[in-house]
Amino acid sequence: MKSRSRISRLIAAAQQEGVCVETLAAAHLMAPRIRDALDLLACPQRLIATLPG
Repeated sequence: MKSRSRISRLIAAAQQEGVCVETLAAAHLMAPRIRDALDLLACPQRLIATLPG
């Protein structure tokens, strides 16, 4: 079986309440709402588009 590299990303969702500074600093991506964060997972091309390089 081939070895697959996996890329993990932490997505912070701000919501109306805001987001903890430490969480935001650790996040790779920030979404304004949880629905937007879930949309990134539902449509992998959007998530791939955020990768550097």
